[in-house]
Amino acid sequence: MRGESSPSIQAVIKPCTHPQCCLHVRKEGDGLLNSVCGSVTQVPAPPLAQGIIAAEHSPQSHTDMETKVVLLLGLLAVCGLSQASDVPNDNQLPKFCRTSDCPSYQLVKKYDNFEHRQYEETRWVTTSLEQDFLGFGMVKSFRRLFSYINGSNSEGLKINMTVPVVIYMPLKKPPAGNSTMSFFVPHEVVNPPKPTDSDVYLEKSPAASIYVKPFGGYAISYTYAKQAEKLAKELRALGLQFDDTYYKSAGYNAPFEIFNRHNEVWYKAL
Repeated sequence: MRGESSPSIQAVIKPCTHPQCCLHVRKEGDGLLNSVCGSVTQVPAPPLAQGIIAAEHSPQSHTDMETKVVLLLGLLAVCGLSQASDVPNDNQLPKFCRTSDCPSYQLVKKYDNFEHRQYEETRWVTTSLEQDFLGFGMVKSFRRLFSYINGSNSEGLKINMTVPVVIYMPLKKPPAGNSTMSFFVPHEVVNPPKPTDSDVYLEKSPAASIYVKPFGGYAISYTYAKQAEKLAKELRALGLQFDDTYYKSAGYNAPFEIFNRHNEVWYKAL
């Protein structure tokens, strides 16, 4: 009701001791609301959504709500990132990938505010992404993909969490299609198992020439959109041709990583 303040949501991180790594979502005054732990297959969809639904009635902006959603997504990935910590460093991989596997590329040219990269052929596990005001679609999409790498596949194979998490954002319909979210399939998984969820699928991206704008700090969808606008403006100013029907956002960090955060927006070069 108007004039009444609703309880706020707090995310509390417990020490991550894989495989029982938990995010506890608490509502002030009510104690433990629910936990997100270890295997995603142990966590039904409704309880995870409860923490976000409870925030719906809080007097806050869309940006504040989306920030909470991004925090929940990143914390859900904590266990996956900890699984990837034993992946050896590869000198051919970018430093901002740290210990996680990520797509390989060659730097074609470095401009003042962006880069031109040539990416190798890559494989991804992908699911649809429904855009909504509160970010429920983002949570659902992330959980579907996280379930896949946690064993919800034809071989029950657990796959290391990789970076980046990529979101495809269409700017023109048609032919740009609908939004999707993707996890990079690590190089070591030569024959990725088929997803058991019909809403999740494997896809192969051919080698491609990409314009990339890196930036730091904590990023939400609004931040990525503004950076994509800046990149498009810079490309046009230099007369560089690119596919302007969509862009991709790429996030490389979990939210508990405070320093040296790395985000990117991508346009395909023509």
